[in-house]
Amino acid sequence: MPFPTTSAAELRHHLDRLGIEPGDRLAVHSRLLSFGRVEGGPALVCQVLRERIGESGTLIVPAYTFDPVPPFDPAHRPGEGVGALSDHVRLLPGAIRSLCPIHSHAGIGPEAVLLRQSDPECSLGPGSDFDLMRRHGFKVLLLGCGFSEGCAYIHHVEAVAGVPYRHWLTLARQRVEPDGGLRPVICRYYARSRTDLTPDFEPVRRRLDAAGLVASAPCPLGESHACRIEDLHAVTLALLRDDPMALMGGG
Repeated sequence: MPFPTTSAAELRHHLDRLGIEPGDRLAVHSRLLSFGRVEGGPALVCQVLRERIGESGTLIVPAYTFDPVPPFDPAHRPGEGVGALSDHVRLLPGAIRSLCPIHSHAGIGPEAVLLRQSDPECSLGPGSDFDLMRRHGFKVLLLGCGFSEGCAYIHHVEAVAGVPYRHWLTLARQRVEPDGGLRPVICRYYARSRTDLTPDFEPVRRRLDAAGLVASAPCPLGESHACRIEDLHAVTLALLRDDPMALMGGG
């Protein structure tokens, strides 16, 4: 069986099926390998996304850095394990990156400036990038990846809900300032304390699907999903209030 290839036209049709529209504010997590070989690579994917949302739309991607070494440099340090599309967006002229040394995001578009309004000492929970995206009407787009693989926003809801398998840590970090100096930062992080359990976010997807609140579409080697972050937040919070261990599978 030949390795699949995805064209720009096929990507546009994929976004049609996911309900992505002009003016959308998108938080995109991606696994481009699910599309096989994309003609034009991550630059083409970014172009198609920006064409779809238009000049009034905003595109935000993860740029997470969990290792404290080297110091967090918002201008130059790449994200860890966030994929080729995220790195492409981060390097675009005019892209803005938030200042949290753990859960930073990079964005392009008129609402990307919001990333400078989050609290750089909060990686999750109130004041974080995730909180800001919910309050400003973003959608989450899981491009070629599932909820368990790509929906980092759910960790924010775990922090809001105060789940019993995580606990707050204060982590010392350093951030490189525009003048090249180092600034110490104390960042709040909601870490897992139960390593014997495996996260499973499929219950969230199933509830969203049952309520008609998520659009899904197959791609050559996987599936994509899109929903409003407000709906994702409400459904996940309700699920965790019913059962605080609902997102933890077996060991």
